[in-house]
Amino acid sequence: MAAQGLTPREQQLVHQHLDAAGAKLFWQQNVADQRHAFAVASRVATTLPGDDDAHTAALLHDVGKRLTSLGVIRRSIATVFDGIGIPLTATMRLYRTHGWVGAADLSAAGFDGIVVSFAANHPGPAPEGIDEDRWAALLDADG
Repeated sequence: MAAQGLTPREQQLVHQHLDAAGAKLFWQQNVADQRHAFAVASRVATTLPGDDDAHTAALLHDVGKRLTSLGVIRRSIATVFDGIGIPLTATMRLYRTHGWVGAADLSAAGFDGIVVSFAANHPGPAPEGIDEDRWAALLDADG
């Protein structure tokens, strides 16, 4: 079943939390990734109310995926191949490094702190200097 696009109300909420640069990156994602990011951000809004940076991190954590054309099945294959050491195509490598790619794009767009760190380092442990409780909330919301 295909992911449903965000409703007008959900789109409005995205625009309330992102500046123009963040919104541009967000809307370049495919619909399924937009839906996922919105769901993660909604959970973060409940567990970390008022934490705008964590909310932004949730909305933008997977923006590096926007540069690949892989669907769910090919993403799964890339993950399995990478895990067992089978060489990846260039597109699969880009997908598997989407966190670092997205973090670089976010940094270039003026983001920093937990927004860039979560894109680059999820689902791993909190990097030095990042509050572990905030990080755990983001990981739980993404899981």
